[in-house]
Amino acid sequence: MATWPSDDDVEWGRPETGNAAVSISRSDRLTPASLPNWILAYVEYMSSEEALDRVYAASADPAAQVELYDDWAASYDDDLAVSGYATPRRVAEMLAEHLTDRDAPIFDFGCGTGMSGRALAHAGFTAIDGADLSTGMLEQAERSGAYRRLWELTAGVLDVRRGTYRALVACGVISLGAAPAETLTLVASAVGPGDFVVFSFNDHTLEDHEYMATLQALLDDDFEQVAAEHGVHIASREMGSTVFLLRRSSAEHS
Repeated sequence: MATWPSDDDVEWGRPETGNAAVSISRSDRLTPASLPNWILAYVEYMSSEEALDRVYAASADPAAQVELYDDWAASYDDDLAVSGYATPRRVAEMLAEHLTDRDAPIFDFGCGTGMSGRALAHAGFTAIDGADLSTGMLEQAERSGAYRRLWELTAGVLDVRRGTYRALVACGVISLGAAPAETLTLVASAVGPGDFVVFSFNDHTLEDHEYMATLQALLDDDFEQVAAEHGVHIASREMGSTVFLLRRSSAEHS
């Protein structure tokens, strides 16, 4: 049954698209089959926007983040698909352009439900491992079939030996309200000579001094910026992100 507003009757319509108004009263029983497709799409859209509102208002405390993403895991992919989440595809395409060995081992840091892993697999990569703080997210990632191996992360710890992976990916992970700026340093510490780290900063994060200073510190150390491209992050929010691809110097790989 629907949860009704205070009015006895509700009339929905979208005259700008030529849809006839739909009159509904309290006595009607609503099922998905009884509603026009555009109403169902609108309800789905609002659900996804409410989920994003919770994320952007959430505490950066790791325990709070885990609870949030555990609760969101079951609908995460659908919600972000409705919202037009484009960064996973952009990250995978950038890496594929610069790392031609499709059998190279890739580590997906903060893999979530596996959206980034699926994008990497779609780009042709065959050896993808992933890890995340949220067990709920990892359960969904396991079902994606994109990963060789998955494990649960501990906040502030990355137990990966330098040079194990040709590329480390952090897609939509390191940002305001999510992983703190020093997480970029942590992820980069596992990148071997000549190998890559590819990550995204959304528009809010690009304006934050601490995150940008952390990126600059890597560039001042022994990383070079191979590519950076700004584009759509979440279309429904008109939010962009920049995808960065850095390579550690002293290349030992061809």
